[in-house]
Amino acid sequence: LLADLYYDEELYNLALAEYQGAAQLQGEDYLTLVQISRCYGKLNRERDSIDTLERILGLYPESISSFDDLGWMYFKTHQLEKGVQLLLKALRQFGPDRGVYMTLGTLYSGLYDYENSKKYYLEAIEDALEGEDLYFASIAYYNLSLLEHSFYRYNSALRYSEESVRMVDRAPPHLARGELFHSRLDFKRALREYQTAMVKD
Repeated sequence: LLADLYYDEELYNLALAEYQGAAQLQGEDYLTLVQISRCYGKLNRERDSIDTLERILGLYPESISSFDDLGWMYFKTHQLEKGVQLLLKALRQFGPDRGVYMTLGTLYSGLYDYENSKKYYLEAIEDALEGEDLYFASIAYYNLSLLEHSFYRYNSALRYSEESVRMVDRAPPHLARGELFHSRLDFKRALREYQTAMVKD
């Protein structure tokens, strides 16, 4: 409980020490190990996070969220192909999962594989909308907008940023829209989007 309080306050070093103490007392508890891996991730100790997640999957191979977390850590450490193979395996084993779809989209984006990246972002959006998870859909639309922008598809990027705002009006899509208008030298609209992002952040 103390570790959870520290974690909620973003005091990750203190949280990690308490989670590790709990693990010593109660053994390899799933939730405690997950939180240890996440503390390592927040502290940019990627190798330790990966080691912990691989340990979790050895003990609890039915944990799809740990597959997703490990895929994300492979992205952070530029092991993109390894991450893709891991998450494709997870989809074959567990079936549809919006978190896995989203991370796959990001991994494929890192590999400059536009078609697969877009495919999995759209899968994540469809699954989120079916579950009425508008916040998740907003993030997925934002990521899709960034993908389109990186491939110079400005009209699509603007459209998806609009969808992101329509789902949940957050700062990041306004910032993305500001950058798109800025690149078009439409400074008045860019300024409005940057100011909106600043207010919402």
